[in-house]
Amino acid sequence: MKNSLLSTLFLFGLSLRGQTLVINPNPCDQRTLASFSLTNSDTVTLQVFNVSGQLVKSLYFNSYLTAGMYQDSIFLNSSPPGIYMVFFKTNLGGSKGYKIIKQGLVGIKQYTKSESLNIYPNPVTDFLTIQTNGFEVENVTFTLINPLGQMLYFKQYNPPENKIDFRGLSNGVYFLKISSVSGQNIMRIIKE
Repeated sequence: MKNSLLSTLFLFGLSLRGQTLVINPNPCDQRTLASFSLTNSDTVTLQVFNVSGQLVKSLYFNSYLTAGMYQDSIFLNSSPPGIYMVFFKTNLGGSKGYKIIKQGLVGIKQYTKSESLNIYPNPVTDFLTIQTNGFEVENVTFTLINPLGQMLYFKQYNPPENKIDFRGLSNGVYFLKISSVSGQNIMRIIKE
């Protein structure tokens, strides 16, 4: 069931006769707005799934709606950053999948002035450098994650400097998760 659902979600070219759906803003931080119109009364399904095919939100499920304009907020504040699929289906018009991107944090928690990490360059073209400002870091790990949530790189921090090779990666957005005994933070990294 999940595989056929994901296959349906990724078929972006299906027509919805007489119906339109707009997702804005996209990418989003915590919430986005789904707006759609129906030219005729119809049965509507509007659901959000993660890339694993798990249901995240269900705004409508086989709900009968009269012709008109509809707007609903899609709240993703409890969902991790990444790619989500909005599945929009009507009985009269067919179905279509829309990709939305929930952005992560765009910075790193500053531990103290003397204990900050330097991560550069961002955007990166070949190597991302991670270095400390002259202090010892213990039990810090770095995990590089692609927009699908797949782990691409994992390493224990080795002072004073570490490099992550981006040369073999496609251009786009990646997430660098920094974990330590005091918690974890996520930084968005752009590969050009």
